[in-house]
Formats: sequence, structure tokens, C-alpha cells
Amino acid sequence: MAFIHIIYAGTRIILSRKPYLSWREIQEEFCDYTASLGPWSEVEVTEFLSDEYRMLMPSAATQVSAFIDSAAVIKELSFVDKSGQEGPLDCGHSVSVVPPVT
Repeated sequence: MAFIHIIYAGTRIILSRKPYLSWREIQEEFCDYTASLGPWSEVEVTEFLSDEYRMLMPSAATQVSAFIDSAAVIKELSFVDKSGQEGPLDCGHSVSVVPPVT
């Protein structure tokens, strides 16, 4: 079973199958890191993205499944923007999750 991290980096939402030990390791990899979730199963990631991001295009299920079936280690999610064009996230959504202090 594949486990996936959802990474918020600037205006991007990225899926990663890397086996990170902590959010600090993810932060070192992405200079614009904001927050991360996971590792979660394919089902958990698909359900979360479907519930939270209705502007995903193609759908969350399609993007997550394609990622799992590919050899890619990371994948940036694509969204429909306000003009109806497909592309990276730009739907005014902001994330304000503060990683725990350890």
C-alpha cells in the first residue's frame, strides 16, 4: 500500500510518496513549505481532496490514481481557475496550519 503526503507549498498543493520522517524534512525540500498532511493512504488522500477541493481538474480520484500508477515521486495537483482554465492552484484558498513545536 502506498502512503502519500499532501504538501502545501506557496500556492501549490503537492502529493509526495517520499517516506519523510517529519514535517521538518519536508520543509527542507520545499522552500515555500506551509504545511503538510500525512502520510495517508490513497483512499484517505482522495476523500480529503474531494471534500476540500472541488475545483480539482481532473478529479481528485483521477489525479491520485494516476499518481499512484505512475513512477513519479511527487506530483503537483491541477485545478480549474476562476476563468475555467486548468492549471496550478489559484483559487484564493489559503492554508494556516502551524506545524507542532517539538
